Parts: sequence; structure tokens; C-alpha cells
Amino acid sequence: LRAVETLILAQEDLTSNRLALWSATLSMIKEHGVFGTGIGTYFLYFPEFRLPEDKYGAFYAHSDPLQYWVELGVLGPILFYAFIIAVIFRTIKAVKKTNNAAQKLKILTPFCAIGAVILHTHITFNLYNLSILFGTGFLLAVWFLQTQKVLQTPLKVISFPANYTPSLRTSLLALPFIMIGVLFTAYVASEHFVNKARTNLLVENDLEAFSDNIVMANDISLQGNYRSFVLAVNVPMTLLEQKDESLDEAKRKDIFDLALHYLKSARSVNPRSASALYYLGKIQQLVPDHFIPDDLLSSEEYYIQAIKTDPLHVGARVELSKILETKTLHRDAMQILEDGLPFRYNTSSAMQLYGRLMEIYGRAGDKKGAREMFIKMQAFQNRLSRQKAKNARSFTQHLWGE
Repeated sequence: LRAVETLILAQEDLTSNRLALWSATLSMIKEHGVFGTGIGTYFLYFPEFRLPEDKYGAFYAHSDPLQYWVELGVLGPILFYAFIIAVIFRTIKAVKKTNNAAQKLKILTPFCAIGAVILHTHITFNLYNLSILFGTGFLLAVWFLQTQKVLQTPLKVISFPANYTPSLRTSLLALPFIMIGVLFTAYVASEHFVNKARTNLLVENDLEAFSDNIVMANDISLQGNYRSFVLAVNVPMTLLEQKDESLDEAKRKDIFDLALHYLKSARSVNPRSASALYYLGKIQQLVPDHFIPDDLLSSEEYYIQAIKTDPLHVGARVELSKILETKTLHRDAMQILEDGLPFRYNTSSAMQLYGRLMEIYGRAGDKKGAREMFIKMQAFQNRLSRQKAKNARSFTQHLWGE
């Protein structure tokens, strides 16, 4: 039922967004489908290919075979379907070999259950969900043991050497899980402190707490959380923007170099960060030209890269339009902003886009265009207010409609 509802786009949620997701994913395959983008990197590449009609965005392709193709290259889906075919053939062989009805049932029950998961995973991300993946793995183990009882195929026993003590064997088995747990916990904890730092900076204006939480996030993640570096750059950027007269040229150069270090560190962890690209462009506009190393691209080039990486990055569009206006390329400046209009935004940054366009239309004497932007700003603000009120409701209010 769920599969059918998804395919006919019956539900007003991500279900009705599947076609946009799959179209974007196919575009990703056209560009990266031979060798893939890398395991777990779909969400980093998706924004570049996101379609304007996509209402929600996504972290997964909502089709595991397609995501395997994007991340693992063409061999990903080949391996996936080869394994499925092997399971089907082994099942047929085992069922044909036994006349025991109970034994057939023990083989076909987990086989059909796995089959349901595999069918459904073509329109969702079952096998990227750890709980479903573990359950499917358990069913696969049950199925294999039952088919093995019938087929009696040769088995290769893999075990620790006989002289290993039980405690040593247990420790060796547990070690990979402990290492994964430590890394996962460290990253989750780092994200917690990054979010706290963001609140300190944007809501509470508490720079001391912001600094402490950023340092904590970096230390816990072993310098592996790019978001902490991107967020940290706000402090040196703020100092450079203020143009404090107490800061001599040497100090300003040190502050600029610190910001550059943060951004390069962020890009070394995540080269697909549109925000890091944006800040690399922005920071150059706050200092003299002789501060800027030769290995950096121009601000304009970084803004173009940021928009290509994430077309919804409003800051890069606005700053690029300003640069184009200084070059008297007014039509190009307007176009770069208009190209961002078809997308659906869920953050307040969209107000900058609409406001900037309203200003440009006004200067150009386009009253109709300016009015349309004003209407868009009002509609967007109303949608944000409704969303904020919805998010503020408690679980019981959602449950009982209070």
C-alpha cells in the first residue's frame, strides 16, 4: 500500500516530491555515475542538482539503488542486483530440493519478508536506515541457515586461533563497535556544541560562550566538524567589518589570516561547503588587496562556485549581484537574483533575495516587479510565522489537535 501510494503521489509530503528527487538524482548519476561521489556523500552533492520545483530538499535519494549508483558508481547497483539474483537462485534451489513443507515455510518466510523490504527500498531509503538494515540482516541470516540445512553447501569456518582466550576474542570482536561508537558519539556531541555556539552568537549575542562552545566542538570532533570552522569565522569577520581604529594593519592581517585558516580547515573537511566558499569571497572584500594570498580565487569566482554548489545560497547571490553592478552589468546582476526566485526557501535569508530584487526593480522603474517582490516578502514572512508557531506546539498539541 505504501509503495502504491508513493508511486501515485497520493500523499502531501515527501511522497509528492519523489519525482523531483529522482530527476535530480539521475542528473547526479549522469555526472558522477561512473566512479561515484563516495559513501555517505549524497546530501553534499544534492543541492547542486536540486530542481526549483523541489519543495523540501533531501538527505537521501529515497531510492536505495539510485543512491548506491550516485555514491558507489556504476558497480554499486550491479553488486546490489547481483546479490538479489543470487539470493533468488539459492532460494529456488533449496525449495526444489526439499519436500518438507515446514522447511519450505522456514525458507520462504524470511525470503518474502526481505523481498518486501527490497521492493519498498526502490522508493525510499530502507537500507540507509540502520534499524531496518539490522532487521534485514537478521532475516538474511535466518534465511541462509535454513537454506544451508537443505543444500549442505561447503562452509568455510572463520574463527580466532585456538590459543586466544575467550576474553581476548570478546575484546577483539567488540573493538570495531567501540571505535565506531566513539567516533559517532564525538560527532553528535560536537554538533550539540556547534548548535549551542550558533545560539550564543545569533540569539544571545554572548561571544564568550560562543568561543567556549566552538573550541569544545572542535576538540571533541578532533577538528573534524566543518560547521564549527564555518561558524567560528564569524568572529574575525565581525572584527574586520567594524573597522575598529584600535586595530593596526598588523593586527588586521592576523585576524584575516585566522579567518582564512578557519575557512581552509572547513574546506579540507568538507570541500562541498557553499558557506565556506561564500565566506572566502566575503572576507576578501573586507581587507586591502595586499593581504590576499596569491593562491586564492577572486571574490566573484568564489560566489559563483558557492551558487553552483548550492543554488539556494542567498548570500552568494546577493554579493555577486553587487559585484556585477559595480561593473555596470546591471542586467547580469538582476539575472543572478532572478535565477534564485523559483526555489522554495525555508530560512529568513530569502528576505534578502526578495528585498534586493525589489530595490533593483524600483531603481529600474519596474513598479510591477517591485510590487511582486513585496508580495513575495509578505507571503514568505507569513509562511515562516506559521511554521514557527507549528514548531512551537508540544507533542500532545499535535497529537490531540489542541
